[in-house]
Amino acid sequence: MFSKLISGLSGSTPAKDTDVDFPTAMAVVMVRLSRTDDTYSASEAACIDQVLVDRFALSIDDASQIRQSAEQAEAIGHDTFKYTQIIKQSVPIEDRLSVMADLWKIVLADGSRDVDESTLMRLIAGLLGVKDRDSALARQSVARAG
Repeated sequence: MFSKLISGLSGSTPAKDTDVDFPTAMAVVMVRLSRTDDTYSASEAACIDQVLVDRFALSIDDASQIRQSAEQAEAIGHDTFKYTQIIKQSVPIEDRLSVMADLWKIVLADGSRDVDESTLMRLIAGLLGVKDRDSALARQSVARAG
């Protein structure tokens, strides 16, 4: 009943969590981060592909397909909670810092970080159960490596 109310208000039918796998959920969150500053550069798309290749041992073509599907899903709606819950269910708490590092790679891929990206990262960290301090350490690690 609640999902019908939500779909009625939003004009769309929410997808079930089982409709989206972990790589796709990760890609949607990364695309959302990339688009938060109202720009979505080729370097950000390439970075998303590379994170998918590295994290999930995919070919670059498979990673690109997942990213393109994620771009479509993200354009339809901004359900950050749904996608972070899929990530949270897929990754044990002790491994979520690596997820945060991957997300920071996307934020920093264009060479700048704006306040909206930082705000969204703080929200994502909270939804994943990662402390702000740990997220900041992951960001610093990515910035040093970058």
